[in-house]
Formats: sequence, C-alpha cells, structure tokens
Amino acid sequence: MRKFEKIKNQNLSQAHKANPFLNDGIQSRYSKAKVVDMRDNHTLGKTKSGYATIRPKDPHKTY
Repeated sequence: MRKFEKIKNQNLSQAHKANPFLNDGIQSRYSKAKVVDMRDNHTLGKTKSGYATIRPKDPHKTY
C-alpha cells in the first residue's frame, strides 16, 4: 500500500491567496495605512434618516 504525506506550503494555500496579509499584525496594518485612531477620539451624531455618524475629534491623530 502506498503512503501519502501531506505537504504544507503556505505560499500556495488558498488562505494565503485570499488574505496575503495573514502574517501581519493589525497594528502594523493600521500604521502602514495611516488610519485615524478613533479610541477616545470620536463624536457621535444622528442624520435625518435615522442613521448614526461617527466623526473623529482630531483627524490628524493616527496609529
């Protein structure tokens, strides 16, 4: 009987193709994208249609 061995290659896996940033942390992604830090830096508002808006107090505060 023939013995099969599984060969795991991350570069060719479907998960790696779907998400190429799998090994990066969320903080490093935020800093690369220069995302506005919304922690304790936001105000809430309402629109006429009933939706809520979230706006930063200081848009220059980034990760």
